[in-house]
Amino acid sequence: MKGSCVLFLLNLKSKYVHFILAQILRSICSTKIKSMLFLQAAPAGNPAMLNLLMIGAMFAVMYFFMIRPQAKKQREQNDFGKNLAKNEDVVTSSGIIGRISKIEDNIITLEVGSKVYIRVLRSSISKELTESVNGANKKSPVVVEE
Repeated sequence: MKGSCVLFLLNLKSKYVHFILAQILRSICSTKIKSMLFLQAAPAGNPAMLNLLMIGAMFAVMYFFMIRPQAKKQREQNDFGKNLAKNEDVVTSSGIIGRISKIEDNIITLEVGSKVYIRVLRSSISKELTESVNGANKKSPVVVEE
């Protein structure tokens, strides 16, 4: 059980999680090796409580470095989708660049060229891609003739 939890956490991509887990594993392993080499008794204290603290620390690390930032990003994407307006330049998650011409509930009609329209779902408009293409305050390179 412990081994599978440790292997799962080591496969995580965050460098902070790797650093903290390495420190925790180093302290646990060094204590066990010292007690085995010098035939000392295990450190005083309740080992079950120490295990619970380590598991709690791992969950805290996962929460603060993985779950919380992802929830914040999702909340920003939802707010971005709710605040879309007509004549705004956007990028879909598939990379289509266009200008919003009509908004109906969850369906948005984009003008991707001169009199060329496509209908996409509101959830397919990407905040991250829109900001990367348009920049913070730049206008979109899409030119739509009136």
